[in-house]
Amino acid sequence: MSDSYDFAIIGAGLAGSFCTDKLQNSYSKLCVLEKSRGTGGRLSSRRFQSLSYDLGSPCLHIDPEQFRDELMEWQHAGVLKRWPEADHEPYLAYVGRPRMSSLTRHLIGDTEMHTLTRVERLEYLGDSWQLKDANEQTICYSKGLIICAPARQTCALLAGTPCSTDWLIRSHTSSQTSRAQWCMAIEVNRDLPAPTYIAPDNSIITRIINDSHKPGRENNFNLWMIQADSEWSIQYADSHHAQVQKELEQEFCRIMQLAQEDVTSQSPHRWNLARHERTPGAIALWDSELKLGIAADWLGEANINSALLSARTLCELIRG
Repeated sequence: MSDSYDFAIIGAGLAGSFCTDKLQNSYSKLCVLEKSRGTGGRLSSRRFQSLSYDLGSPCLHIDPEQFRDELMEWQHAGVLKRWPEADHEPYLAYVGRPRMSSLTRHLIGDTEMHTLTRVERLEYLGDSWQLKDANEQTICYSKGLIICAPARQTCALLAGTPCSTDWLIRSHTSSQTSRAQWCMAIEVNRDLPAPTYIAPDNSIITRIINDSHKPGRENNFNLWMIQADSEWSIQYADSHHAQVQKELEQEFCRIMQLAQEDVTSQSPHRWNLARHERTPGAIALWDSELKLGIAADWLGEANINSALLSARTLCELIRG
């Protein structure tokens, strides 16, 4: 890793990846730092036998009026495909090809990225930033810094920095609204005559997605992804995985009218910071004196479109 960068970007989710894409032609030395094993954030995937499935957001809901040019470019590059069945006004639905995280990898491109790298503390040195790990060891130095992380992690990073008190209050307020969500993959032993995107009523499951039959996904598996209701996820936040797996599998079978022997479920995954509520204020935060910026979905409507809008707005502020 180089000693110093023009900008260090913390987080390789959609906002961080889009910031990287927007800035890489203006700054020659960029660095992306990601605490997980790969890009995507809540667009990440998990392996299942010989294929992978989308573990987080089942699709990208994007406003075609706000991101017309980007959507055309991403589809032309082959990393995004329309999914009309999952449209939700005013947004159109898209899926990543061959997986959701393909878009973030495309956006980062050849920019230097370091995974499994968790930034724990920031120190402002007057003309640059020093990024440190949990052992107080220096990760790197950077003239400018962009944080693209959930509100709780952002608030922790801002503590002790000379940033605006309003930034601290806003990130803390948003972090108090964050909610966990359970999700789980289920393989079914046959094709089902059902839509690929289902939003059940009066259920502990809020969405059921046929991951195998998304546009651009061609395989011989019948793999379904289910996402639990937020309130139920909070109630079962500390429950054993086996209990969560059993209840979600039973509910899936009830909704899809299947017997238990027809399905094989994977161990469930809990997103601890899956959802936020919007807090009033600007869609992106930038301090030109500190060269410190924040782009994240929780600065807007806490959705995919907000993550993109926040990142684009921040980059416009940086370039002036």
